[in-house]
Amino acid sequence: MASATRSSPEYQGLITTNAIAPPQTIAPGQTYFWRVDVVSFSRMPHGQVWSFTTAPVLLAPVSLDATVPVDSPDIQRGLTLTSSGAALPWTVTETLPWLTLSSGGGSTPATLGVTMSTAGLGAGTYTGALVFTAGGISFSVPVSMRLYAPEITQMLTDPARPYVYAIHQGSGTTPDSLLLFFNTETEQIEKAIPIGTRPTDMTIIRVKDGSMYPTGSAR
Repeated sequence: MASATRSSPEYQGLITTNAIAPPQTIAPGQTYFWRVDVVSFSRMPHGQVWSFTTAPVLLAPVSLDATVPVDSPDIQRGLTLTSSGAALPWTVTETLPWLTLSSGGGSTPATLGVTMSTAGLGAGTYTGALVFTAGGISFSVPVSMRLYAPEITQMLTDPARPYVYAIHQGSGTTPDSLLLFFNTETEQIEKAIPIGTRPTDMTIIRVKDGSMYPTGSAR
């Protein structure tokens, strides 16, 4: 790559944008190189050679996040790990006091359980990462847990299902308002849907299949 010229097979042509589609499919566990030569009026000096290596293990999802009220029950999430070809050993580490893993390693294919605990934590956003190692390569999966103290401004009861819908106002300065789904049977908030900034109203509409959905307006 360092000595490639315009006649080399690596040459991708002249471009005037800041992006170019890769000439081939990006495969797991491979190292890729590229170089950009800036064309000036009188010369075209060789640019620096850059590289990146793809993880040998495919993970889904590629990040973990949760938004729940303070003092909520433990949050359960899962990661699936797969690889092409033979089974590949992997390990994972973390240093987050509010997170526990079902395993510290294994071989693909596998499912890793992740538990996030709100116990003893106040309102705020808690972040960190899971660090995986496989095939001699380390890579991270970001983790985020946002805890909020509900500020309820309006509530509506669903006459057809065991739910009460509520508007969490949020800060009013950023789009952090939430529509909360309270399950009256479990007495837990089952879902929190972002609804913009400072919603001012909410109603429930019925659709053809008989389901009820809350709608709202914001300013």
